Amino acid sequence: LRFTRTEPQVYGEMMQHVELSRYAGKTVELSAMLKSADVGPKGWKLFIVGNMPHTLFYSPGLKGTMGWQRQSVQLKVPPNIGEVTIGATLLDSGTGWLDDVQLRVVN
Repeated sequence: LRFTRTEPQVYGEMMQHVELSRYAGKTVELSAMLKSADVGPKGWKLFIVGNMPHTLFYSPGLKGTMGWQRQSVQLKVPPNIGEVTIGATLLDSGTGWLDDVQLRVVN
């Protein structure tokens, strides 16, 4: 997947809702290979959102021009959660690439 900012905007993102209620109390990790070109200081990042209660976590992300590297973000799945939202977001200028996306239970 490739995102390129072609005009001023707040952000661009790709996301998917994933049913994880059976993993309540466990930690899940979203990871992917990311690459960037001329990305501004706010970055190109992975994110994971626990929808009940609302919690948002980002990977460290990439800024500037960086080669492929694995990024990850984790969330301890709260009780009584139906689903989480996972994705990638370009929070600034430039181009970001995404490949080899994985979502797994880590404990």
